Amino acid sequence: MSAALSAALRLTEEAAASLKQSLLGLAADMAGVLAGLVVAFNVSVLEPIRWALVAYPAVLAVRGLTNGILCAKLSTSLHVGSINTSLLRNTEEFYALVSSLAFFNFAVSLTASAAVCAVSAAAFGASVADLLHILLCVVDSMAISFTVTAPLSFVVASRAYLKGLDPDYVTYPVMSTLADVVVSACYLLVVRLHSVGETLLLLLIFAGAAAASIASLAKFSGHETFKGVLRESAASFAIVSALSSLAGAALRGIGDVIGEYRPLYVVYPAVIDTVGDVGSIVGSTYTTKLALGELGADARGMARSLPVVVGSWASSLLVFASLPPLSAAFTGCSLAECLSLLRVLLLSNAVSVPVVALAAMAVATVAYRRGLDPDSFVNPVGSSLADAVTSYALLLSLASAGKF
Repeated sequence: MSAALSAALRLTEEAAASLKQSLLGLAADMAGVLAGLVVAFNVSVLEPIRWALVAYPAVLAVRGLTNGILCAKLSTSLHVGSINTSLLRNTEEFYALVSSLAFFNFAVSLTASAAVCAVSAAAFGASVADLLHILLCVVDSMAISFTVTAPLSFVVASRAYLKGLDPDYVTYPVMSTLADVVVSACYLLVVRLHSVGETLLLLLIFAGAAAASIASLAKFSGHETFKGVLRESAASFAIVSALSSLAGAALRGIGDVIGEYRPLYVVYPAVIDTVGDVGSIVGSTYTTKLALGELGADARGMARSLPVVVGSWASSLLVFASLPPLSAAFTGCSLAECLSLLRVLLLSNAVSVPVVALAAMAVATVAYRRGLDPDSFVNPVGSSLADAVTSYALLLSLASAGKF
């Protein structure tokens, strides 16, 4: 009995520690309402452009792919010592990593935009001009946002590490929120440029992004880190592109149900962000322990990560509960609407978080067993899965709660 009690106390302490550090990272998700506000108060700009809402989750998914890989690799690399905490005087591996993701960001944006074009053409017969602007808007918004978010990701990871915090708990949760705000603003900017006919400017941004990616390729094409990131991330993208298309269809379905109901649009980025961050915390701590040899890539290793799952899940519930009041503060919705939104969010949390958390560990386990770097898969796949699963969980919750 005493051994069982001791084990239970140890698991409780580990879950409490996970809750504490997870709250530090997930608290940033409440700032995700800023990304929601960007969309919610510009629905009138996006709605008339039929492909704009379909492309938005794809943009978020590409952000999750490139920034997710960067954050995961930064966290693990800091732990194992292959990079240091100086932005300007770092290792060659660090600069090869950033350059590989600059190139990959451009390439994956092209492919993601092609997937959105296919969905838009099939769903509502998008014209050739529409397809061109989908390409420009997706690629340009991602190019601008990567230029901002890549150095920010390094600053967050290195500062957390220097302060004695675990970057696995902090880097991606904080950066996923900041990146959502940045990419949402960038996406709205380029869509507005499209709506006012600034095609030439969009083409110039596209050309600049292409030139930068080619320069990165020329500089580091022979570096093993550069080649490894491109090789392993391609598999992640194949999964991400499919999941982001599903999320786009779900968001379109949410729009059909609630129209321009702003309170849900305000919290939507924060909701999918929080679920994705739980997957990131669970997956990133798991991959770091795999790299350090503290856990095995098996069911037992996954079971030993259960306190991290419990602690981060509890943190996500606290974040979800705080979102309706924040939405009400910005939109002026009534108390009844606020409570209805809370019910929808908590139900979607109960459905989506367990799926995403378990999937993150499963993805890491499979990648590790196949001799791949799990950091190339955990965050991007987990983030995209969170986008899709949470979007459909919201649809399920809306159906059970009734239309607002």
